Amino acid sequence: MSRDIKKSRIYYDTKGVKAYDKMMTERYKNRKDIENIFPEGITDAEFRKAIIDIFCGVDWFISYPASQSQVNEEAIETIIESITNKSAAKRLKEKTK
Repeated sequence: MSRDIKKSRIYYDTKGVKAYDKMMTERYKNRKDIENIFPEGITDAEFRKAIIDIFCGVDWFISYPASQSQVNEEAIETIIESITNKSAAKRLKEKTK
């Protein structure tokens, strides 16, 4: 882990954490095999929604029409920028020096 990441404060939305907890509580509330110690698992779409809600905020959205893959990339860039305090353009510029 780089020193920059250790020093940064990672932003997360507590509403996103609560939404994830609620989703998982509902999922496990009706679980038939309560002795099973392994998680049931979540879908890719549920994972993506949880990550975006937690690290970008429950009210995060992009304002232009985009495919799901473009939304994924925007979300990743938002998360990286919040951790590093550097935009994609700034990171690319530093890399090419």
